Amino acid sequence: MFIKQCDLCKKTIKEKEESIRVSICYPFSEFMFCAKCGEPIKKILKNKKMIKKD
Repeated sequence: MFIKQCDLCKKTIKEKEESIRVSICYPFSEFMFCAKCGEPIKKILKNKKMIKKD
């Protein structure tokens, strides 16, 4: 069984809870963040125009 956890705060992410996944060279490096930790990362990626999907 795969347990989803935020890579920053180590909070367990439930199925229905919002999460943000960041991939670098998919599928080799993938990071998962809870909504609270992922929002600042999402803003930075949008500002740098490095985000593919919203």
